[in-house]
Amino acid sequence: MLITPTGSGQTEQDILRFFSPGPGVTEPRARPFAPGLASAAPDPQIRAMIETDWGKPLHIAVTPAGDIRKISTIEQARYWLRKDWPVQDKARQRALERIDSAMHCLSDAASARLAFMAAATTAGFSPVSGVSCVAGT
Repeated sequence: MLITPTGSGQTEQDILRFFSPGPGVTEPRARPFAPGLASAAPDPQIRAMIETDWGKPLHIAVTPAGDIRKISTIEQARYWLRKDWPVQDKARQRALERIDSAMHCLSDAASARLAFMAAATTAGFSPVSGVSCVAGT
């Protein structure tokens, strides 16, 4: 039994007619997800990523020899902090928190960028300005 709002004028037949396929249509208008139906479930191998605007790329000298790393997106900064960062300190943790906050639209990317630069400085990296060609990635 279907419950409709009082006075809506819709009967159970009207509602069932809306959800049933029209003439010449073999598929219903909507169908629930059912395991095993390839067309109903998204492909688990396909992942969509929306990048957060980071502004102008940052160039950071990562070695005394002058190897440079270019950070173009907030996602790259987060990955580098999580996977390849040489020190585990408070500045790194603060940068990760600010980056996660910006990625979830709870704060602006500028504060995340500043926190990342502070973490880079405490880790011994130095910013490089005026770089037109990046030596490393």
